[in-house]
Amino acid sequence: MRLAAAVGPVNPVAPALSFGVMTEGDATVISAENDGTMAVGGDLRFGTYQLALNSSGSFVAPGDTVPTSLVVGGRVDFAGSVPGSRLQVLRSTYAKVGDLTGTVVRDTDNNGAQVNTRILPNADYNATPRVELTTRQAPSSVGPTSPIDFAAAFESFRGTANDLATCDNTVVLRTPNGDELPRPIPPGSNAVVTLAPGETNVLNLSATDLNNIAILTFADQPTASTPLLVNVDTTGVGDDFTWNAGNFAGVGGEQARYILFNFPTATRITLPGSSATIEGTIYAPSADLVDLSASNTEGSIITRTFEHRGGEVHYFPFDTTLSCGGDATPSITVVKSSTTTEITEVGQEVPYRFLVTNTGGVTLSEVSVTDVQAPPASNDDLGPVTCAATVLAPGENTTCTATYTVAQADLDNGGVTDTATASGTPPGTTTPVVSPPSTLTIPGGEPTSSIAVVKSVTPTVVAAAGDTLAYRFQVTNTGDTPLNEVRVGETAFSGTGELSAVTCGAPPVPNGSVTLAPGGSVTCTATYRVTAADVAAGRITNTATATGVPPSGPAPVSPESTATVRVQGKLPVTGGSLLLPLVAAALVALTVGTTLLLAGRRRTAR
Repeated sequence: MRLAAAVGPVNPVAPALSFGVMTEGDATVISAENDGTMAVGGDLRFGTYQLALNSSGSFVAPGDTVPTSLVVGGRVDFAGSVPGSRLQVLRSTYAKVGDLTGTVVRDTDNNGAQVNTRILPNADYNATPRVELTTRQAPSSVGPTSPIDFAAAFESFRGTANDLATCDNTVVLRTPNGDELPRPIPPGSNAVVTLAPGETNVLNLSATDLNNIAILTFADQPTASTPLLVNVDTTGVGDDFTWNAGNFAGVGGEQARYILFNFPTATRITLPGSSATIEGTIYAPSADLVDLSASNTEGSIITRTFEHRGGEVHYFPFDTTLSCGGDATPSITVVKSSTTTEITEVGQEVPYRFLVTNTGGVTLSEVSVTDVQAPPASNDDLGPVTCAATVLAPGENTTCTATYTVAQADLDNGGVTDTATASGTPPGTTTPVVSPPSTLTIPGGEPTSSIAVVKSVTPTVVAAAGDTLAYRFQVTNTGDTPLNEVRVGETAFSGTGELSAVTCGAPPVPNGSVTLAPGGSVTCTATYRVTAADVAAGRITNTATATGVPPSGPAPVSPESTATVRVQGKLPVTGGSLLLPLVAAALVALTVGTTLLLAGRRRTAR
């Protein structure tokens, strides 16, 4: 849904930076002159043409002290220009060219003398077609660079054109006799405009009605405080409008500064040869303008492209602000959401979605979202927020997205909370409007605390009392919560001597002093001196567990881990109580068998 827009106060041509003509794309200027300045976003083609005849504007590029009258964002297309022609940039002003491909800039002639700068198709100072300056500008100052962001300027122009188009009609056209002019307007009409002082006067016309006005008569002259906005709806002609402009009565160039013809949807406008002089700005940022008229245009020209093959363009740039009724208060909202309902592990990626809506009455540009994580979460774990659209007309919305990566602090905190705000910049200001906050909390899953220990010993075989055993305990936090006061405990020890104190880490700290993050591990150690009783027993067995203190809940205890040391020369203890009787029985059986065998041999000998 698109809401009725309200505008202003805003100067619609402010992004043109005082240039009388500005295009987003290419310009072809064949005849005959432009009294003022021109900024071309694309490539430039030309015939014999003069620029800045009466005004150099007020744009001075950064680092310069001389005004620039010509900016070409693309390149100078010499091959597409009229052979033998010259485009003259007058009033000792500068030119800027964004792309110098196939271009030579010279400020010395073919004899090496210092001369006025020329922009040429080759190294010959007298080559044509060429762009001539009437001052000596350093070639490095010409380019390759463009001091204008044409894309941003035309994004602003289109937003403003759409806003202006929503203004309600306030002007009643009348006949010279004072009767209200009927709609649709009859062809050949003399339409009289009476302006209300001290406000923006709005006249909404269809393209056909505008063409049917043979004379537009001003009973009151427009001024800076009493401007006229003419919104022209070209949808009825397929947005391809041939404007056979009628005569303007009661106004001239000076009053043209306060008249603006807005063509918000037009894609092509043609001024035929029979068109009269147009008093006012042609504001058609999405249209290709073809000027074939032998008459003049007095006002700014803001179009997608420009082809000038007609009369002169006189420098009377639009020079006031416009506004119209309605709720002009800008406003914006944001609603934050996520498909993730629970965070469960470190490194988990949480997708965030921000639905941003222009709830005010004016177009907002530079729409963005700011998302702030509540401690202990950190914005360092939040990826960039990107928006599908950065310009929203009233009632429009866009979706922005970002990804958050879960950190251990979020799990320890039991969840992650953050707050988003959206902002957008209304026309006529650089101060954005900011939305109310939208807060989202995603809880953490039930934390699990667990720990494991693996015990080992060196050496695994001892020879005598006094030998030293080195015990090693590898302790690992296998849960998803940190564990404090990690400790190794002995659950069973067959040694008859005294085990040393357990220390952990490097440098060693006392047992129970270590904190382990999830997945973290530490090595603890202890030593033991073998006793005679241990040697007599034939083995030393040691069993241990590990534990730690989680942020909440019971302390986990690891499964047991056992390490066994054997005494050298001793048979394995396991099964030893059965082995000796079996050996004895075998010896007895062998003795009996031998005795019986000898007795048998004696009887045989007899």
